[in-house]
Amino acid sequence: MGATDLTFQYDAEAKALTIITPGGNRIIVSDTANSLSIVDGNDNRVTLDATGISLESAGNLNLHARGNISLAADGNLALDAKTALSARAGTTAELSGNVGAKLSACGETVIKGGIVLIN
Repeated sequence: MGATDLTFQYDAEAKALTIITPGGNRIIVSDTANSLSIVDGNDNRVTLDATGISLESAGNLNLHARGNISLAADGNLALDAKTALSARAGTTAELSGNVGAKLSACGETVIKGGIVLIN
């Protein structure tokens, strides 16, 4: 493949079309897997398939909006960090649960505020 060649590969058995740019970026459309994948030369990927939409980053993943960002799930919403998780608000931060809420740590737990109200 030359430096200016755009490659189209069709696999009739897998019913899949792959488009490859000279820089190694790929778009894969598969009727057999019922999926669409976009992969860049850094191995960052966006995949749409029967399980949903997957975003995978070889490095950092940054979301920025000039407006709001809203996350909603009909099921559970989980945040999991291997080292630290932080959240910050410019004015007010609120965490609530309709049935219950829990704050726990295996080590020291600190609650700070100008005035701390419990109940």
